Amino acid sequence: MKKLLYVFISMLIISAFAYSFPYNMYTGMTGALRLGGTIYINNDRIGVKNKYTFSTPIMLNFGVFRNFDIFARVLPMTYTPKLGVGIEGQPQFSIMPRFQFFNGFIGALEVLFPGSSKQKFGLNPQLHYLIGLGDFFTVFLNFELPMYFDDPRGVVESIRLKTALGVYPGALFGFSLAGIYLEYHIAYDFYNNAFLYLNRLGLGVYLVLNSDASLSLNFTPYLEQLASGFYFGIGASLSYTFDFSKFVR
Repeated sequence: MKKLLYVFISMLIISAFAYSFPYNMYTGMTGALRLGGTIYINNDRIGVKNKYTFSTPIMLNFGVFRNFDIFARVLPMTYTPKLGVGIEGQPQFSIMPRFQFFNGFIGALEVLFPGSSKQKFGLNPQLHYLIGLGDFFTVFLNFELPMYFDDPRGVVESIRLKTALGVYPGALFGFSLAGIYLEYHIAYDFYNNAFLYLNRLGLGVYLVLNSDASLSLNFTPYLEQLASGFYFGIGASLSYTFDFSKFVR
């Protein structure tokens, strides 16, 4: 019985790795014919007046094939404190195809579309790497090089390396899966000639709310470093994944 329970928990953890992610990072592939949606609620501090903002971008992801999926940010709404789309310093509309070259190693190209005159068209080539360390630990690595065109400050905005370590011990506290992760970003800001050694540091909790790992909740407080200083924020996200492949079996 214990062996059967261990196998079941291991399978659940593996399936959750495919669709779960630390708060501000991409990880494993979505999976063939799977559609996912995530809504974020995030507060941040941006701009010269250092006002706190709230953003609620919605991210959709669809797995075309096992090794090819597409992510799209479709509603980058912000409150600063007035409601708007396309606020400078906040998420833009974007679409990002990804291809997995081999297990855990993914190449991506995010195309950024301006939501207002305050934002520029851009490209953000990325590398995503997911490393499993046994049954309960996973390391995430993301490399990003965001570039904005028709910008008087230059083309390359920054270079960022994101890392996270996730620990998923299994079903806890009535949840199908509960996990905790530490997320850390380091970056160099070319616009401000600033080295951001603590671009982001967050301790997050990931909870799977149902038995097939299709519904999950993500919560994290974090410390963020911008060129203007250090700021504290809190973020949460709710994700759901729908499996279309069961209709074509």
